[in-house]
Amino acid sequence: MDSNFARCRNWSLDFNGHFGGYAKAPPELLEFISEIKARYELPLEQIYTGKMLFRLIELIKMGRFQEGNRILAIHTGGLQGLRSLTDA
Repeated sequence: MDSNFARCRNWSLDFNGHFGGYAKAPPELLEFISEIKARYELPLEQIYTGKMLFRLIELIKMGRFQEGNRILAIHTGGLQGLRSLTDA
């Protein structure tokens, strides 16, 4: 199958940042989620979106992206996991 998608080389999948698996939420992740909510009024949950943004910021700090790169992070909603957090 030949398509533009198959020829596209400006994307990647990162399989790290899972904090040990599904629904694992160590204190550092919960603190990050709380800080993002307080600073940017952006709700994140600890199962998917919090981990995704945490890892993205790690990659940025590691220099994974060149200055001036455009980064697309899609917050898909799915905030049901917030119900299990007491300070959400």
